[in-house]
Amino acid sequence: MKTLLTVLLISFAWAGPLYAACTIRNSNGEASSGKGDLLFTILSRSPSCPESVQSLKSAFQLAGLAIQPYMVANRGRHNPALGSFSFFEEVVGTDSVSNSTVRSGEFFFGHFTTLENGLVISDQKPAKGKLLVELIAWDNLKGMFNFYELIGTEQGTQWFYRGDSEDILSDNALLYLNPNGPKFGSKLRCSGCHTSGGPIMKEMSAPHNDWWTAARPLDFSPNAISSEVSSWVRKLDDASRFSKAVKEGIARLDESPQYQTASARFSLQTTLRPLFCEVEINLESDIVPLDQALSTVLIPSTSIVNPILAKGEIGILSSTYKQLLVSARLRFPETDRRDADHAWLVPVKGYSDFVAIQRLIDSGTITEEFAADVLAIDYENPLFSEKRCGLLKLIPLEGLENFTYRLKSSTLPGASELYQNLTEPLFTMVFHREKAQKYIMQTQLQLGSVNGQTETFKKMIEARRATFNSEISKNPRGQILEPGFRVIFPEPN
Repeated sequence: MKTLLTVLLISFAWAGPLYAACTIRNSNGEASSGKGDLLFTILSRSPSCPESVQSLKSAFQLAGLAIQPYMVANRGRHNPALGSFSFFEEVVGTDSVSNSTVRSGEFFFGHFTTLENGLVISDQKPAKGKLLVELIAWDNLKGMFNFYELIGTEQGTQWFYRGDSEDILSDNALLYLNPNGPKFGSKLRCSGCHTSGGPIMKEMSAPHNDWWTAARPLDFSPNAISSEVSSWVRKLDDASRFSKAVKEGIARLDESPQYQTASARFSLQTTLRPLFCEVEINLESDIVPLDQALSTVLIPSTSIVNPILAKGEIGILSSTYKQLLVSARLRFPETDRRDADHAWLVPVKGYSDFVAIQRLIDSGTITEEFAADVLAIDYENPLFSEKRCGLLKLIPLEGLENFTYRLKSSTLPGASELYQNLTEPLFTMVFHREKAQKYIMQTQLQLGSVNGQTETFKKMIEARRATFNSEISKNPRGQILEPGFRVIFPEPN
């Protein structure tokens, strides 16, 4: 009898994961097959499905994992009245049941707040089709990230596995390469923002515009915050730490042999795309808040030339910058402000693009000279250069042996220039860098004249507009700057 009871107890113990109440479905509504990430492990053994971010966090804590939250103001640091904020949280530690370890940069989830009767609360009401939690977790078996969503069903919630980093590569394979046809796949919504297949943070560089920092916590007035949100706010860490974790996640993916193998399945054009075009973007600005502006506003030189070619300090008088804001009739939406929290907030080439370019160099796919030769094309426009990006189509599908021949015989803008860069011995990387450095100095000199100030300011405005007009913002399932949800730039009044 004792032996039979022991057998039954063991059987029930093993039956838990097999008959768990938490079913993760794929986008077709079918039960998803097993995955090698810690979220799938925890949910699969759960006797009841976490139906909110609160119960999800409880499941993580029960498993012995640590959770570190970060926070961003969705509609601008100085625009808290609508109560719209996002928490992005990192999970690290060792699962007490499976003994699986998740390291920094491998596991993130996001959730949102809303306003209810003057109180900022967690937005977890399960309206039908509503996104309650988005999550990215490293799969040790695949060597890539898996993407999940918790979606409201009106009666409750449902967990969905949406795809992985390779699926995102597939969704975006034709980006910039199919002008007269479809440009995006439809495997997962996350492809619209996580265009390289890994974690993202738009404001990756200091001062992390619109993010909570230790030096400048976010303001919630004129509203109060619920006790629950208050408990999360008390645990917030600086945005610089989140930036570090995101970079670690990008490096984790970039160094993965499985991810490199998956990337190699696509054409050489797709592989070289981060060099010629933009796959992801970040945002940079003056380091000092506009309201505390010094006599000079510092312009990110990364918005003037690609930092692989040159870097330098460029400044404009703060009083002149404010006059330009007035002349352009700019107004930050939903506020009475002229500008965002920091001056000269501008899109720049994404951190993950630079990681990809370095990988191309380290792997021997291209040389540093080749990268400089390409970036020297239309170098005055480091972001969204149609001339430079258009040359990507001339890359052979496999191997670069015939690339110079294609350039020589092409009438595309910039083709003959790139041909000269690649074949003329005098056009070295040093030559390109000296030329770009002179352009930075020339830009600074031009800022001493009214015409130069106006033209440089217009170039900043055009760069912002180009972000929304670029192909990376044309995915029907999501745009990289999330218009409608996030408010980032001032607009003409």
